[in-house]
Amino acid sequence: MQKALLFLLAILPALLIAQERRGQWLINTNTGFTTNQGAPGIRDLLGSNAEAGYFLSDRLLLGASLQFGEVDGGDWEFNDNYVNPYLRYYLPGSSDGRLRYFAEIGGLLRFNSGSALSIRPGLGLEYEIARGIVLNAGLRYTAAENEFPRALSLQLNTLVLLGREGDPEQKDGENYRKARGTTMLNLGFGNATWGSLGSFDYKDVNLTFEASTFLTDNFLLEARLGAYYSDLGRESPSYVGDYLNLSASLGGRYLFRSGKRLQPYLAAGITYEYLEQRVDIELGNVPQEFSLDLQVNQVSYYGKAGVLYHLNDRLALDVNVGYDGVTKRINGGAGIRAFFGGN
Repeated sequence: MQKALLFLLAILPALLIAQERRGQWLINTNTGFTTNQGAPGIRDLLGSNAEAGYFLSDRLLLGASLQFGEVDGGDWEFNDNYVNPYLRYYLPGSSDGRLRYFAEIGGLLRFNSGSALSIRPGLGLEYEIARGIVLNAGLRYTAAENEFPRALSLQLNTLVLLGREGDPEQKDGENYRKARGTTMLNLGFGNATWGSLGSFDYKDVNLTFEASTFLTDNFLLEARLGAYYSDLGRESPSYVGDYLNLSASLGGRYLFRSGKRLQPYLAAGITYEYLEQRVDIELGNVPQEFSLDLQVNQVSYYGKAGVLYHLNDRLALDVNVGYDGVTKRINGGAGIRAFFGGN
């Protein structure tokens, strides 16, 4: 930790020479929140994510990510909140500047009923797939400290660069029309984690891909794929717990007021979900075992209404409320959407 900080301090003067990205913001497109109402026995579920960074120089980024989760069951409540500040240094990549490698040093702070702090170094790469839109892949290690498990995580995100010098600034009344073939991307969140906590070993994989394409100036065909897998186990007393959830949805979204900065919309579609859960527990010295084997297949629907507010020609804020036929719940959310491609 001390060596890493000394290294960054030593190279800081050299970093100030190159200023291509200095003053820009890097925003995670997964920044936003979701909330669900009406689940049996659970009054409210709120989850939010945010990540942003500021370029101190072309190669040095100061950033932080936040994750907040809350479940309110009336007589009980559960909170799980994290803050991850980090300092990231970019290494030269491809000759055109679209590919960059990075190394970072950060910390992971957890606060709910108690608090805990762990060191979190990482390595990764970024690739600019379109003007101002960046795919980010990072490998990060969380040291075992206090309540934190020892873990290695692979994370995937879509990021947006803001404040680039020379970018055209659009004003109210100008055209935000999206041509046929333009893609609206919300890669959302992806990670794979391997680690241990006490006598338990665990694996956790969570992948989501969501994208829409404009078939006309007003209508988008949208699709979403999701996969979540967790595996928790130990040898003695024996405990094995596996959980798998696969989902896919296909639908359409109609935008009103084509080409305007503020665009209300209606969306609907169908959803398929597969759920599998297995638990085998040996209760210590007691000659007793507990087993659970569950499989669920279901097809349902969703509907939602919302608004897109275009921040510029490639970035929009999406605010919506809807109904999920799988969970039988009303949900709402907000997030950032990125646009690229088209004519």
